[in-house]
Amino acid sequence: MTLGAPSVPVWVELSGENLALAELELFSCGQVLDPLSTPPRSLPWGNGRFREVSFSRAGPTALLSSRLAFAHRVLRPIAEGSLDTLVDAMVLEGGSGASGRVRVAPGAPPSLASRVPGLLGHAFLQGGGRVDLDAPDRDFLAFLSPTPSDPDGAAEAGLAELLGEVPRSEVELRRSKHRPFRKPVTLPPRLARAMVNLAEAPLGGTVLDPFCGTGSILLEASHLGYRVTGADVDAEMVRGTLQNLSAAGLAPERVVQRRVSELADQLEGVPFDAAVFDPPYGRASTTGGEGSSEVLRQALQAMPRMVRPGGHVVLLVSDPEGVPAKIQGLRRETLMLAERVHRSLTRWVVVLTVADA
Repeated sequence: MTLGAPSVPVWVELSGENLALAELELFSCGQVLDPLSTPPRSLPWGNGRFREVSFSRAGPTALLSSRLAFAHRVLRPIAEGSLDTLVDAMVLEGGSGASGRVRVAPGAPPSLASRVPGLLGHAFLQGGGRVDLDAPDRDFLAFLSPTPSDPDGAAEAGLAELLGEVPRSEVELRRSKHRPFRKPVTLPPRLARAMVNLAEAPLGGTVLDPFCGTGSILLEASHLGYRVTGADVDAEMVRGTLQNLSAAGLAPERVVQRRVSELADQLEGVPFDAAVFDPPYGRASTTGGEGSSEVLRQALQAMPRMVRPGGHVVLLVSDPEGVPAKIQGLRRETLMLAERVHRSLTRWVVVLTVADA
């Protein structure tokens, strides 16, 4: 094996709402935790939502579930092959002497889904393990991909152990309605977290939001361990962001009242590792008297002065045509990804990279 080559695989169950965005977020998280991690590989079960990523060491696997937004769980793969292969693997896993339970992932043929937990649980007992359905030491998940010609057969089978659940309910508790300062239109926390992950700032690095609004992006970036700076042209938003961060027990580097065109000259500590923002749009947004397209132009023009070379700029736009194909000092590195904010509005996630000088 090549020294440093990825050798520690994990399986990740992605959210089904936006698989393209979820897969890109997974890749970005992998790169932050381990630059040697592999791009996600599709797995044949779970309605196309499962991906495998490999790391060069075990450490990142313990952190992955705590950082993702558009995913459900992270698992350690144990075996792939026939059902007999899974039985043999469970006998070996029982040798740990721990307690465990076995569940079958959705999408399995009904006849197998009803009998496989008992079959694998018995194998675990044979190996020396103990069955505990309520509070097990180890939680196993069996994957059974049906055979097209035989609805009751399994063409491919897999076995994995739960490493961590993505804290989706915890993130949802940071929705606007749970904050002391809120406005009718607020970026959902899961989308804000995914955007921060797409920025690929190094662990503990610096993140800028020049349109902080009610603080959604700064909240998620802070919870991910980044040092955050925010700005907004509206003094009420600055006060509200500080209030929301304080209520969450978080302290930003600074939050200031500034136009985006003034930031590069007035902020200390630039360049930042990344910038993540939701620029103003529509009549409900405050732009300080300038049109939203002009504010966006100023923001993109300012990014090469505020974000280090190679750093990412992640933003939301209501019209993908509003982001020029060529921007001085920036290059578009990824495809734009549509994300439905609510029933009447689809916005686009755009990822740009600051060009080397």
